[in-house]
Amino acid sequence: MDSNLYVSRENFGSFNEEELLIVQKIIEELGLTELIVSKEWIAFALSKKVAGDFLKHLGPFKTFLKKNLKKIKTQKSTQQIKEAVEEDPKIFENVEIEDIIFDTDSLVDESEIPKVKDEPSNEVTRNTKKINNNNPTLPNKSIFKPTKQEATNNESKKVVITDNIGDFDFSTVNEPIKQTNPTQLLNYKERKNIGAMAYSLNYNDENKTDPSMREKKSCDLKGAGEEFYPIKYHSDTLEQRTKILKESVHSNNYTFPVPLECDDESMVRSVGRVWMYDQETMLSKRFYLLGNERDSSSGSGNSSTSIFSLETNIDDFSMFSGQVVMAESKKIAGSHFYYTNKLYYPNPLPFFSPRKECGDINVMVASGPFDLQKSIPDYTPLDDLCNAVSNKKPHILLLMGPFIDDSNLHISKYSETYNELFNILMKKLNDNIPLSTKVLIVPSLKDVDHDYILPQPPYIPTVNLNSNILFVPNPFTLIINESFTIGITSSEIYNNLLSKAHSKNKNTPEDIFNMIINQNNYYPMHPAQAPIGMRYLQHLNFPGFTPDILIVSKSSPIAAISNDVLCLGIPPIVGNKSAFGSYADLTITKSKQSIAFDKNIPVSKRTIVNFKNI
Repeated sequence: MDSNLYVSRENFGSFNEEELLIVQKIIEELGLTELIVSKEWIAFALSKKVAGDFLKHLGPFKTFLKKNLKKIKTQKSTQQIKEAVEEDPKIFENVEIEDIIFDTDSLVDESEIPKVKDEPSNEVTRNTKKINNNNPTLPNKSIFKPTKQEATNNESKKVVITDNIGDFDFSTVNEPIKQTNPTQLLNYKERKNIGAMAYSLNYNDENKTDPSMREKKSCDLKGAGEEFYPIKYHSDTLEQRTKILKESVHSNNYTFPVPLECDDESMVRSVGRVWMYDQETMLSKRFYLLGNERDSSSGSGNSSTSIFSLETNIDDFSMFSGQVVMAESKKIAGSHFYYTNKLYYPNPLPFFSPRKECGDINVMVASGPFDLQKSIPDYTPLDDLCNAVSNKKPHILLLMGPFIDDSNLHISKYSETYNELFNILMKKLNDNIPLSTKVLIVPSLKDVDHDYILPQPPYIPTVNLNSNILFVPNPFTLIINESFTIGITSSEIYNNLLSKAHSKNKNTPEDIFNMIINQNNYYPMHPAQAPIGMRYLQHLNFPGFTPDILIVSKSSPIAAISNDVLCLGIPPIVGNKSAFGSYADLTITKSKQSIAFDKNIPVSKRTIVNFKNI
């Protein structure tokens, strides 16, 4: 065995000596630890389905490590701190571990930083600036980027990490921490523009009304659609899923702007779900139409299955996998290949009717998570939202999950169970929301304590609550005073379509929402980026009409009008990296033209939308 080899065979399975030497060089060159490279290799091998002949895969593996080096080194820094804490549990006695942040993107370019020479002494000096912290009660924060060395001084039991910027001595954590490039942490109490308007639509002097003059009538709510109770553990075979998707093309009774039969005998019109030809080919270049009745064979990929391709001079189009379309195409003689020069999309369903006259209705909408992700549960943002609701006293409050967020890294350390945490939140709502406001609780796929399936059944409360707090499924369609409707889903369908849809021109928010509305479905994309329960696929459909207001989850606030539907993207109250979002405040008014109710003016045109910072 080579005397220069120190990498352990246990960490790299069936590697031979030559392969271990190459791995060792990679570790030395990139400045990573053996354990981290071992974990990254396992993930790489699984993704690439590597079963043998490791030597030829080590080159691509090294390239993979280089591309993700910043992220991997951040993981290394976290690992080093954990090891330091295990050795000396009191090392962070006065500093919360979540207050030490790793943000390698915010560091300055290493090439611009003068190198610090190694000193033989155990004492370490560092010429840096002190953090300017306006709040003396907060612990000091630090950003550092360890890369190459770990040293333990046996005499003083101090752990020292050496990096390219300088040296960080953990024995000085109780002193003011120095850093070269500080990053300002977001503190909830120090947030700015509280209650300020972040985004608005239809807000002008023409439709602005005095809240004191609005009618405060009771609000009658009804749910549209059938109840369902999906089971938590189930599976669908590929054949079952394909069969359900094919059958749904015709069972949903889609209508199109043109008839199926074409006057031009050289052209053929086909209806089906757009389906990928393969993983590598762009959707517009080649695709199938799943459920196309013109196909003699039911097997996708069979030689008798029709293959479609969009012509280069086709008009503007937007398509995604799973979308139901009508393709007007010209068949290539003697083949099953079609050149498509026109795509037709299904007609939207009509709006709810008959409508009754209704006074102004105020609706507030907010999306979780509502916790500050600290080492103990802290739902201060929810308390502030309750105060805003208590002051405004809207008719309806729509709350979308997650309520117990699966991305909260501290949640497993809480003393409360998931069910107890959820009950605490519900009691907050019960005690702080006025009885005149009806609260609808919509679950999320990110709720760690709820069924991970779409459509999602409603929460079943295990605590006594007031009658104004209601639990509904995801998605859900609400009929208000038999005057207008709201459709709501906490799924990520907007972001999913934005990333996967193929279009000739760049998609606008109106385009994305139009894709949902034309499909008459709350989650029309297949294969889905959500756990769809195929046996309950029909519960994702609109309930026979298009909602007047469509609400989805989104990372930032947005309001748009598409096909006369008011479409809203609701941001989380507490976002990534503890960024703080906003809630939506809607006022659905009477007709702008007269006091009398005018059903001909769309709800989207007479709804005032204000997004307000929490």
